[in-house]
Amino acid sequence: NLDLDDFKCFYSDEKVEDRLHGTVIGSMAEDKEGNLYVASEGSGINVLNKNREVIRHITKTTHRLPDNKIRALWYDEQTDNLFISVYKNGLCVLDRKTDRIRQIDFSFFDSASQLTIEEIVPYRDVLVLPSTQGIFKQGKSAYLLFVG
Repeated sequence: NLDLDDFKCFYSDEKVEDRLHGTVIGSMAEDKEGNLYVASEGSGINVLNKNREVIRHITKTTHRLPDNKIRALWYDEQTDNLFISVYKNGLCVLDRKTDRIRQIDFSFFDSASQLTIEEIVPYRDVLVLPSTQGIFKQGKSAYLLFVG
């Protein structure tokens, strides 16, 4: 109900830098400073500050994401890292201290289609990863298993 609810509408426009990018908006995660990360299906990640102003975009071009199709996000308060499920490219981590993206090693998967993780669910000391090929769990020690 637009008359009763207190929310702001964010319109998407790829041509305007301080607007959301992407026509299909998905998963969201908020960090400890109040920044909101908004996944898109083809335009990477939109980053809004605590005042909900679009401040930047994390993409294949700006941060070397494997792809701009983002399936899921999860923010880990303990490590201050943002976990990113990238379509057909498994799981990546944005180290917020260095602003660098690293890809977690999922070389044990047989095909690229298994690398489509639909959600990132923290449970005790593991991440539960529902995918197109079943449900997998990854120990939190895997945070250190990066590709290249």
